[in-house]
Amino acid sequence: MKYFFPVLMALVIMVGLGTNLTPIIAEQFFPGSASRYQKAKPDDAKEALATWFGASSIDFGTVNAIRYQSAQYSTRWYQFVTKRKPVQRFIVRMRLKQLDLDKTILKQEFMVPPPPVDWWQPASLQRQTYFTGQDGRSTIKLIYNDTETGYLLIESKHQPNMT
Repeated sequence: MKYFFPVLMALVIMVGLGTNLTPIIAEQFFPGSASRYQKAKPDDAKEALATWFGASSIDFGTVNAIRYQSAQYSTRWYQFVTKRKPVQRFIVRMRLKQLDLDKTILKQEFMVPPPPVDWWQPASLQRQTYFTGQDGRSTIKLIYNDTETGYLLIESKHQPNMT
């Protein structure tokens, strides 16, 4: 009985050290923060856009989506076809600002880095303006035109894990 509490204290300290060091050691052997592109299924992309736009997924025609994920940030590219009303509601609800768009801004804001897909062609809309705003840690950029085609870019920064 005289060694019970010192052994218990040593056991508690070892468990505490083990739980704190396990993620660090595991990251060295099994890196989970590898950067990668991930293509979305069209139905999942429709649901995601419906959630963002506060509309029904039925309101969206063709939807393409791809995401780049890394430990520091993620970027999501969407190309979609929908009526004007859900886009207008989205712009108002997110308080997006309308800014001028020229070839230089188009390249800096929408094409750096370009996704590895052929459908990401925001220049094809030939617009002179785009919409931009913030939603928490995400930056939203939107180009939409009268042919009911739009391109949505969402960039998010990840907070470092402080555990």
